[in-house]
Amino acid sequence: MRAESPDPALIRAAEARLAQDPGRILGLEFDGRRYVLKRVREKARSRRQQWAIRLLCRLFFPFLTAPGNAPPRDGWYEMERVRMLASAGQNVPRVVATLSDAVMYTHCGETVEQHLRARDPAARRQTLHAVTRNLAAFHRAGYWHGGAQLRNVLFDDGLYYRVDFEEDLEQVLSLELAQVYDLFQHLADATAWAQHEDQAEALGLELLQTYQELHWSPRQTRALRGVARLLAPFRWLGHRLQHARSRDIRRSVAMARVTHAGYRQVPPSF
Repeated sequence: MRAESPDPALIRAAEARLAQDPGRILGLEFDGRRYVLKRVREKARSRRQQWAIRLLCRLFFPFLTAPGNAPPRDGWYEMERVRMLASAGQNVPRVVATLSDAVMYTHCGETVEQHLRARDPAARRQTLHAVTRNLAAFHRAGYWHGGAQLRNVLFDDGLYYRVDFEEDLEQVLSLELAQVYDLFQHLADATAWAQHEDQAEALGLELLQTYQELHWSPRQTRALRGVARLLAPFRWLGHRLQHARSRDIRRSVAMARVTHAGYRQVPPSF
């Protein structure tokens, strides 16, 4: 899918916006329409980090890894992924134009995080289930995200759009492991929206079951078991850490319990 030939005046407006603001992601309004400008920058990932990722995956996820490395990629790689997903009918922004050091995309609404802030607890729960089903459908179609946090899911006019496809893990992870990586990112974010912190684990298991009812496989069970092994220290020390001052540590304890219980609650049909 090639980008259409944009209005030259739109290109000039985009270049002027980039010249006046050094930010990486910028908004642009032109002729009554909104766009997003994203500068093309290579991800920072050293050879040591690439080696560590490969070693970690092979230790905890045997038979679920690919033989390659995780080299850093840039926004041009992301643009090609977005074009591929758009051509496959997935809800992603449309590539409007390419500039010298940036890509222009259509604006696709507010983030799910923004959407959740304006909702009451019951409506938040409904939204979290809807986004979970959206992720399961995306995975069932044979894709993976690489950045499935709620900040990378946009909501507009009743539809969800996925953004931020810079991760290139397909050289290291199998499809099933990449999808479980997405699922973990999603659940870790979603459980932070539990009405009360002590409800995070129950919410995580509830959302995991929603996902599994729509999309699951034995290899994903194996991948989730690997995540549970990786987080086992948080589960073992949970009684000491669940009241830790750091919210991140408390969330890690909840996710350790979710993943440990989660790979055992696979629907009978699988």
